[in-house]
Amino acid sequence: MAGSTAVRPEAGVASRSTITTLAACFITAMLAMVGLVVPGPLQGVIQVSLHASGTQLAWVTDAFILPTVALELTFGVLGDLFGRKRLLVIGSFLMTVGTGLTALTHSITPLFVGQVIAGIGAAAIFPTSLSLIVGVTPDAKSRARGILVWTVGIGFGASLGSLIGGTLGTGGDYRPPFLVIAIAAAVAGVLAAIGTTDSRAAQGRRLDWAGQATVVIALVAVLYAIIQAPDNGWTSATTLGVLAIGVVFLVVFAIVELRVSEPLLELRLFKIPAFTGAALVAVIALCGFMGMVYSMSVRLGVIQGQSSLRVGIMALMINILAFALLPILPRVLYRFDVRVVLGAGTVFMAIGQFWLSTIPISNTGLGTLAAPLMPCGLGFVLIVSSVSGAAVNSVELSKAGMASGATNMMRDLGQALGIAVMGAIALSVSAANLPAQLARSGLPPQAIAVVNAVAKAAGPFAVAHANLGPKITPHSTQAGQAALWHGYSEALVITGILSLVAFVITIALVRRPLDLAAAPAPESSPTSI
Repeated sequence: MAGSTAVRPEAGVASRSTITTLAACFITAMLAMVGLVVPGPLQGVIQVSLHASGTQLAWVTDAFILPTVALELTFGVLGDLFGRKRLLVIGSFLMTVGTGLTALTHSITPLFVGQVIAGIGAAAIFPTSLSLIVGVTPDAKSRARGILVWTVGIGFGASLGSLIGGTLGTGGDYRPPFLVIAIAAAVAGVLAAIGTTDSRAAQGRRLDWAGQATVVIALVAVLYAIIQAPDNGWTSATTLGVLAIGVVFLVVFAIVELRVSEPLLELRLFKIPAFTGAALVAVIALCGFMGMVYSMSVRLGVIQGQSSLRVGIMALMINILAFALLPILPRVLYRFDVRVVLGAGTVFMAIGQFWLSTIPISNTGLGTLAAPLMPCGLGFVLIVSSVSGAAVNSVELSKAGMASGATNMMRDLGQALGIAVMGAIALSVSAANLPAQLARSGLPPQAIAVVNAVAKAAGPFAVAHANLGPKITPHSTQAGQAALWHGYSEALVITGILSLVAFVITIALVRRPLDLAAAPAPESSPTSI
């Protein structure tokens, strides 16, 4: 707290405490990411078990991401005020409660509630784990390694979540994977309480209630409007009205932040071109990345009806190349201009995304997907590592919670938008394409009328899976699958375009190198409690 004096620990003690803190942050960030991605391989199982619509499938993941995005900035402040270790432990146990509730559900609404609670826990974990690492790594090289540890934890969590969901969901039950996460999160909370070296802002901060309220309303309104647009209509009064509410409250949030003495997010940070560029790249590139992952999960698990295990293996392929290059990544992050690292990441992702969009839906082999998926995973690691480093090293240690909260919010906002936007676009394009696919199916007009009635009532997903009798079902299933993949392949093209836009922003705005040596020294040493 303000005015307190911390005693610098001895070298050996500091070394041990740094290792245990890095381990705790790695584990908790990994589990938070596991919770985020585990619904992906379970899309098909959830759709069959709960008869979920395409919009509801999008909400299964976005119910987790939305509170994460909306609350990360506030948890960054709370960590600065009351200690980041405490927030890390609380976040872990909220993950336990939320995923535990999801593991006990038998209907879609309680599943959403559990996902929201778990998402609140992740909102506490992501920024506090990163700022804890900043607090115990004051020199350039150790901080580069620490940030990479955190990033690898996220990447490993994405792969592990896919494996857990894929393996434990093979029996047709979506609940066991969430039970495993609940148990693991409880253990992680205990480890964080025992092994973490605490840190907080040297001068303290105050909560910005007005800023928090307005940003939550803005984000919820915008994401709700986008996710529900395929059902409500893109030009409906509901969609446009809710979207307008979101935009208005976003403007109000900016006004509030410019006027309060202790803002939730200091908008002056965006006067720094490198920070602004990194923030925009985080939103745009991660929107494309998560949209790609979501689209491919739907391709395998829902459209093709492949097992959750095969969907999990597909997701594991994303990180194969990144893990293989792991030994050299710290040197890359430390020695190369951030513009080079970010730019390379966006280009790698664009290549993979455009490539994936060209693979026909009739191809059910996993081997074909490996080559385009691997550059996407490598691009993800490069982007998240360099964006996170640029953010936390552009401010003094007392603002590390704000900076890490901001960069995490931007990243997770991009991921939430990726699922919402790409899912909405894919469903809309699929619905528009279905009549053309039915016209080519060879079905008589009377049968087409039956299929259209199903599509009007429940959308393209229902057409692809409905049992309409032996004379109709084979044709309607094929037409539904073709229409769905037409929509999701179009979404993949858009994700590739987003990656190229992120590349242009990187070249235009991110001009300074990732000079960790220039980062301000901590105002006080972390205190062990």
